[in-house]
Amino acid sequence: MKNNFPSEKDRELLQEARERLNWCATTESLNRSEMVDDLRFKVGLGHWPAKLKKRRERAGRPCEIINLVPGQIDLTMGELKQNKISAKILPTNKPATKKLADIIEGLIRNIEVQSAADIAIDTATEQMVDCGYGCLRIVEEYCDGDVFNKRLRIKRMKNQFAAYFDPSAEEWDKRDGRFAFVVEDISETEYKKRYPGHTPVNWPISGVGDKLKRWWYGEKTIRVAEYWVKVPKNKTYYLLSDLRVVLKEDWDKIKDELKAKEKIVYKDSEEMIQYADKEEDVPAEFQETMVVINECPTIKSEHTVPGHDVIQYIVDGGQVLSGPNKWKGRYIPIVPMYGKQTHIEGRDFIRGQIRNAKGPQRLYNYERNAEIERVAMAKVPTVVMTPEQLEDHEDSWSIESNSRVGVYNHVQGQAAPQFPAPPQASSGNIQQALAAVDDIKSTTSIFDATRGARSNETSGLAINARKSQSNIANFAYTDNRVRSARYMYEILLDMIPRTYTKERQEVILGADGVDKLVTINQVETDIKTGEEVIVNDITLGQYGVVVSVGPYYETQRMEFADKSIQLARFVPLVGQVGADLIVNSFGIHDSDKLSERIRRAMPPHITAEEGEEIEQEPPSADQIKDQLDVENKKLMNAGKQLDLQEKQLDIAEKGEQGNQKVRAAVEMGVQAALQMLNGE
Repeated sequence: MKNNFPSEKDRELLQEARERLNWCATTESLNRSEMVDDLRFKVGLGHWPAKLKKRRERAGRPCEIINLVPGQIDLTMGELKQNKISAKILPTNKPATKKLADIIEGLIRNIEVQSAADIAIDTATEQMVDCGYGCLRIVEEYCDGDVFNKRLRIKRMKNQFAAYFDPSAEEWDKRDGRFAFVVEDISETEYKKRYPGHTPVNWPISGVGDKLKRWWYGEKTIRVAEYWVKVPKNKTYYLLSDLRVVLKEDWDKIKDELKAKEKIVYKDSEEMIQYADKEEDVPAEFQETMVVINECPTIKSEHTVPGHDVIQYIVDGGQVLSGPNKWKGRYIPIVPMYGKQTHIEGRDFIRGQIRNAKGPQRLYNYERNAEIERVAMAKVPTVVMTPEQLEDHEDSWSIESNSRVGVYNHVQGQAAPQFPAPPQASSGNIQQALAAVDDIKSTTSIFDATRGARSNETSGLAINARKSQSNIANFAYTDNRVRSARYMYEILLDMIPRTYTKERQEVILGADGVDKLVTINQVETDIKTGEEVIVNDITLGQYGVVVSVGPYYETQRMEFADKSIQLARFVPLVGQVGADLIVNSFGIHDSDKLSERIRRAMPPHITAEEGEEIEQEPPSADQIKDQLDVENKKLMNAGKQLDLQEKQLDIAEKGEQGNQKVRAAVEMGVQAALQMLNGE
């Protein structure tokens, strides 16, 4: 066993951790108590005050729970789950490119798929809608069967109350917090497996809702905690000649290796390539021909800014079990998701959808049970008789008796048993129950039109207006979900260049769900220059993220197919230029093959992507023969046309000659006639 006497530094760390966790637990106790009560209420606990429930049970009165709240929550969750959250990665400086942004975006999609991130996000979302607070986290782990490469994964937090954040943080998502905790209760057996050689010391502090005790068959549990802390540290950055911005400590680790890869070449008097280790070794007359291959970038400027390192410790009640473990990123990788918040006198009041519906739900339970009790009693007639008449026949007159005949003792001089009118159904109970139902709708902002039930609205416009009213009232949950997702993507974007640093193959997913294998950070030799270049270097540049919310891809694809077919009916050109896309959107068996065949049959200038050069394929023999036949026909037609024109010209010439002869004969006849007249 290792001794449980920590060093002075560890004692200070443990004292700081205890004080900070106690501060978190105290500050959040009010909100957490309400949140836990909300969750208990959802599953049917706490609907009846404990004393009232016992009193009614002893009296044999009904205490039924008709829980309408989960149905309202399910509608909100269904609306949220229909809309998928996605990230669009954009380059924000010169070394970053659109191509690399697309690769990182596809890598993030693959991380989401492999992590089953939809479960983590939906779990946190449901926690937020239920009680106002959900949580998820991001971890770095080794790849399966590969101890040299790590990967990023998104994990759900089954109990959101295990996470604590710095109460002094101002940002909505707590990104500016100085510390955070994640507590866990494990059995002594599990403790010894994880931390061999340590004597367990239980954590002395617990908060509301964080009791994570599992049923270890009576085995004692030990609480351990992840203590995440930001350690202030000034950081120096270099601006390199290739416009990269790198951290000084990272550059110092690799600069010697990069320098060693430099090669100096020059041409001698015979135009032969020569190599040199240093510039000084190159003769002066050949300095002009000198070229440095794989030149190591130089430092253009440097800047020191305040910063921090994110450090993780794992501690129990009396010792540091692991750490300091440096996290590569600049954010604590725990993402909260909050519901509706109100800040009053220095304290945040946080709630979900259940909080304000609890009162109407309790009233509904009471009124419905009162009505149930009245109806039940109406079926059992009330009997007024003396004890002597009831003696020895109690069972036949009891409420539980199924006997249709009640026997009694006839006592001389006493009137027969009386049967007063049973209590009738109360319209007041029914009206109060209906009012409670309306109150539940109002407090959750989910009305009949949203549920698809018949309501006072009759026109489509009125129904849509009421649906819109519900969506607007509950849009805060959609908005807050997107905020947390944006923080999650920013953590991934911050960690990807630090985790995926080596040359490796990764699956990249497109927005359409099509995957492809891409080699990132691939070292190649440029054929022209002989220099080593890195292809798909995702460690370069800076990127931003834009989060969007929309229908799942399956829904988008179906909508595209439907709208495109409708549009093609009115604009046939749509079907001509987009037939391959429309067929591919069907998503049925072999639709992709049919789409590809259609695409190959379409003209290249239609199917070519923007900026893509259209390659002209050489014509086949049949195409050449057909073309020659066409040209021959054109020539033959041209010859026939020429012959026809020549014939027409001959006819015209002959006609002109005939006309001239006629004119000459006419002129001669006229002259002869004139001569005859003159002779007379």
